[in-house]
Order: sequence, then structure tokens, then C-alpha cells
Amino acid sequence: MLLVALGLTLAGAGCATATPAPTAPAHDTPAPAGEPRAEIELRLSLAQRERCEETFDLELYRERGVEQIAWQEPHGVCQDRVVTVRYLTSRIERGPLMDHIRRLAVKVEELK
Repeated sequence: MLLVALGLTLAGAGCATATPAPTAPAHDTPAPAGEPRAEIELRLSLAQRERCEETFDLELYRERGVEQIAWQEPHGVCQDRVVTVRYLTSRIERGPLMDHIRRLAVKVEELK
């Protein structure tokens, strides 16, 4: 009987302990809808390699202010690609963002 009571006490203590809910890393937290955003539309040529789009995306998303990268078709092609980059103006300015893009691409042309 003592063992049963001890087991129930321990089981109850385990349930009473609050485990914090997992939280998303800061860079994965959605920005508020009212936060100012801007877009840059570009024609890019990337280094010719397998998965050039994915490599570009992963590197550019390291910028905490980059919210979305949207490629126009054809996918899987590295040259003369049109892409729209949406960013949060409170987290990154256009100049530093363009500098980062220029480091990642072979050729960059602003379309609008």
C-alpha cells in the first residue's frame, strides 16, 4: 500500500511540473501584419551549380529582415532569373540588402 501511495505521489508531481512550450527561434517568428515592408524585383544570374536557387535562398534568409523570396519560372535555371525579395524595412535597409544580394549573385539588375 505504501508503494502505491508513493507511486501516485510521484506521478502527481510529474504532472504538476509545467514543461515550457517550445518556442520558435527569433528568426522564425512571424512579423506583425502592420510592420512596414518593401519589395525589390531583380533579374539575377547565379553561379552555375546544382540547386543554385536553394543556395541563394538559404544564404539570403540569414538576413533577419528578409521575409520572402519568390522566384519566377523556369525553376532550376541559374541564369537571367527574375526574383522578388520582400523585406522588413525596420530590420534591414535596402542598401545593405542589395550589398548582400550582390555578393551572392554573379549579375544583378534591378527591375523596379
